[in-house]
Amino acid sequence: MSNASTTDTFDPLVPPALFISTLRCAVYDTLFELSTHGKIVPSLAESWEVSDDAMTWRVKLKSGVTFHNGQPVTVDDVIASVAMHQQEGSPMKNLLEHMTGMRADGDTVVFELNQPDADWRAQLSEYMMSIMPSKDGVADWESGIGSGPYVLKSFEPGISATVERYQGDHREDRGWFDSVEMLAVNDTTARINALASGAAHVISRVELKLADRIENTDGVHLVSRTGPGYYTYEMNIDMAPVDQNNVRQALKYAIDRENFVKTILAGHGSIGNDQPIGPTYTYHADLPQTTYDPDKARYYLQQAGMENLNLALHASDGAFEGAVDGALLYAESAAQAGINIDTVRAPADGYWSETWGKVPFFAVYWSGRPTEALMISIAYGSGAGWNVTGFASERVDSLVAEARGELDESLRGELYGEAQRILRDEGPSVIPAFFNSVDAVSDAIGVTDTKISAAWLDGRYAVSRWWFV
Repeated sequence: MSNASTTDTFDPLVPPALFISTLRCAVYDTLFELSTHGKIVPSLAESWEVSDDAMTWRVKLKSGVTFHNGQPVTVDDVIASVAMHQQEGSPMKNLLEHMTGMRADGDTVVFELNQPDADWRAQLSEYMMSIMPSKDGVADWESGIGSGPYVLKSFEPGISATVERYQGDHREDRGWFDSVEMLAVNDTTARINALASGAAHVISRVELKLADRIENTDGVHLVSRTGPGYYTYEMNIDMAPVDQNNVRQALKYAIDRENFVKTILAGHGSIGNDQPIGPTYTYHADLPQTTYDPDKARYYLQQAGMENLNLALHASDGAFEGAVDGALLYAESAAQAGINIDTVRAPADGYWSETWGKVPFFAVYWSGRPTEALMISIAYGSGAGWNVTGFASERVDSLVAEARGELDESLRGELYGEAQRILRDEGPSVIPAFFNSVDAVSDAIGVTDTKISAAWLDGRYAVSRWWFV
């Protein structure tokens, strides 16, 4: 697996990249989860009720579910686990701000909101919302004890992890392996060699320019799925010179998106338009496409009082496979507009703690979320824990809040459409492409039957959902 770091941790307040988030999805449960077909389905929840005004949600827990240490999963554990994300630093904090309270009612958790939210289950399905055993009223993440299909046996951050099937699992539709060993290998060629030699059954995040090599290797095949995830070069708009929107606009017109999709994604994706809601979402807005236009880029530079621009772009294949090559490609097209991009290759280890959001311009990937509100809020919401760009728009926040509680689908689409337009025209992201999640597996591995995935490795649930054929 890629995206592993020596800083990986189960701490819910620390941003988890692919390795640790996949491990967490094997060890922990959430109240709801995203199915293989993109539907929000119950996991620890047995049933739920929502008030007519969508401001009170009652979620009943399954009975008889235990953590790996034999301790029953209770309403108190749920409340303590959710409360963790009301703390400063949690990427979920701003998504829970309209929750005014939680309380126990027997085996039911009651969530009280101060504004309508028809999509409340989406927050509770987010993989970061792991339910952990409570200890003195506080969620215990340090023990690594969950109620998921696998028990954690070993974990060396940045190196490996081993899990074994939990014999007391409350679900019968997952956990098909006796044990799984996850090895951290950030180098994409080394991962491909491990698969081809039989040393690995599964590898994550195939660098797409190398996909043909796998397709021409006996005994292995690609798992390529359309999804809502996107690759982006983001700007910390608290830092000069990208604090000026004219500079951001110049950078958006200086990238050749078609060439990016063709060269970096090898066709495994679609062109982006600098806002995060792609064609797989219900309320995707068909906005006029921002195209490669060096003259228009120069115009925006002049509006910013500049004849040319020198800017470092920090990239790493720890951000996404092809991020460095994509940055070099970007530099070639930007040069025609008088924008000199200096590609700085950052190390994969520690990228998310040392580079992400710490410099003016940097490579990022975002996996998709089940709803438009969740995607926009977690990445661009004012004060959101993972919004490291400094972008804040009261208008976008209010549009998302209103859309989240709007039951009229046409009006909901208009609200989300305006939010997407603002992000395209004023936002901090140059989004060249929405990507397919492409992994590779041995022919001995069976995979779920779906064409869509929220992220690599079956939306991070491959350990739970895949099997030996």
